Formats: sequence, C-alpha cells, structure tokens
Amino acid sequence: MNATTKPHAPLFSPVAAVAPAAPVADEARPRAMAGLIGSSPCFTQLMERLRSLEAYPEANVLITGETGTGKELLARAIHFGSPLAKTPFTPVNCSTLVAGQAEILFRGAARSPGASPVPEPRGALDPVHGGTLFLDEIGDMPLEIQPYLLRLLDEGMGPDTAASAGNKDVRGRVIATTHADLAARVAEGTFRQDLYYRLMQVHLPVPPLRERMDDVPALARHFARTLASEQKLAPSRLRPEVIQRLLTHRYPGNIRELKNTIERALIHAGADTLRGTHIVFTPPAIPGNAVFAQSQSNAGPVPADLAGLPLNLAEAEDKLIARAITVAAGNLSLAARLLGINRASLYRWQQRRESPGSKPANGKG
Repeated sequence: MNATTKPHAPLFSPVAAVAPAAPVADEARPRAMAGLIGSSPCFTQLMERLRSLEAYPEANVLITGETGTGKELLARAIHFGSPLAKTPFTPVNCSTLVAGQAEILFRGAARSPGASPVPEPRGALDPVHGGTLFLDEIGDMPLEIQPYLLRLLDEGMGPDTAASAGNKDVRGRVIATTHADLAARVAEGTFRQDLYYRLMQVHLPVPPLRERMDDVPALARHFARTLASEQKLAPSRLRPEVIQRLLTHRYPGNIRELKNTIERALIHAGADTLRGTHIVFTPPAIPGNAVFAQSQSNAGPVPADLAGLPLNLAEAEDKLIARAITVAAGNLSLAARLLGINRASLYRWQQRRESPGSKPANGKG
C-alpha cells in the first residue's frame, strides 16, 4: 500500500515520495549555519549539498567523517535550516544504548489493556510534533538493538499513533552520524545491511580538516573570538605568527582539536597577547583515526612531548588519558575536550579499565 492510499502520512518516507517543502525563511538560515565556517572547495561543495536538503525535510541522512569533524553541528544545521526547525531535535548516543532503552525509545512504552484510546508518544519521536531523531555514532549501535530502529524506519507512524489522535500532517526524519566504515561493518556482520541501505537515503561525507587547511585561519579566528567571550577575556587578534604555527599541524583530531588548541593557547596567554609560542598541539598518542596509524609507521625520533611516555601504545594511551583526567579534576567531559576525543570514547576506556582483571592506568592494583 503506498502513501496515497493510507489514512495517514508515513513518518519516514523515501526521497521520491516526499514533495518539496516551502523554502526556509532567509532569517532562519544564518542561525542554522552558525559555526559552519569555511570557503575551501570541499567545504563549499558540502554546504551546497546541505542547502539542497532544505526542500526534503523527511529524507533520512547519514553523515560520515572522522572524529571531531563537526558531524553533530552539521546535523543540527540540517534540522534547524529546514521546515522542521520548530519541531524537536532529539539526540541519542547509540554507543550507550541497551535493549530495554531501545525498545522504549524507538517503539514507545507499551500500554496496558483497557488504557485510554488516545495514544502515547511513539518513543523518542513524539508523533504529534514529528521532528528529527539524531542518532550519534550509529556505527556503535549494538547489533541486537538495530532491529528496533529498522522497524521504526520501515513502519513509520502507524494508525494507532498520531493519525488516530487527529493529526495527519506529521513530519519526521532520522539523521545519523558515524566515524566508522559502515560498509566494512556490514561485511563483518556487526551492522545490518538492510539498516545500512535505509540510512543511506542521503549520504553526506564530511572532509577532515587536513583536506581543508585553507579554512584553518577563519576557524581559528572564530574560536578565538567565541572562546574569549565565554571566558570573559579581551578579544585576541591572531598574529600572523599564530596562523603560521597553526598551519604547520595536520590535526588528526580535526576541528575539535583546533578548537582545543586555541582554548589552551588563550589559557596559557592569559592577559598577554596571543603568540605563536602559546600554540601547543596535543601529542598524537591516542589511536582513533586512520591517520594516526599511518603516522605511527612513519615515526621518527620521539618528540620531547612524548619522552615521558612508554613506547607501548596501550600503556601510553592509559597514561595520557589518566593525566588528562587529573588535569580536569575528574571531569570526564573536560578531559575528553583536552584529549580531542568524544565523551563516549572516554567512557568506554573507563569501563574497560574498571572491568574485572584489567590493570589500572597508574599500573597499581
């Protein structure tokens, strides 16, 4: 049965079945695009593809790219730059989901016999308001949970939800992000092939910062301005020596690493003028992106910043993370920012260290 013969519109529809929506108001676009900065060719092409999505607010989108490239910011720009801007944007961290949560999240709480005929909201997407379900790091979603999401994408909104509540004009979409190679995970059997194809309705690959180095000066000035405002510091003009220093780095941690580098520099500079000597890059001791593995194989003499760390990569990772947690006074969110990784990665590291038989990061116990 197609969408035209149903008494309701499906919550998730193929692109071909979605009629182009009304244009987004011009005043809404700058707010949606705030923070998306750049003029390099690859970034300009990405923005053109993003703007083309405004006419299709029900198309599911998969955003791929390395850690720290700004995938969530892009997802928010898609939502708030579309006709769905006034509907909920519901983020879900897929790496922390468990089966019980997933059933409630994607299917809604089951009603008891004799309950009111007025339906409860369908999980994370309130069918009365529609909106965007943002699935962060979909590649980390456990295999046993994936059928719940697939069922939501396949069935959309059933007749026992918003339609029977008198609302037949509900819109909604899924935007998912991942740093993983989902095609490889399908081949490994850790990600469902049918779910992969449903999420790939629209694919937006985000380039790493090393492929858009022309954007580093503009991004650095933006971060210097906004971070100085947040920390109630006087605006700091970036001298040419600072920009030159920033352009010497490859940024395996991408935009997140650049932002953290500027934040550390502002803290080190204090009331002084920001200089090139204040720019200190994070040692690349934590594996994550493929560029790390390549740089390890081409490594030369051990840099001074790494001289105090063991040459065993796992031990070096433990010591560096433990050091960051100490500096952050136990605040894992701040420690993750200092390390240039996401919080989920740090939580997984902590769980691994606390599991039975594991050795604490300080080597004791």
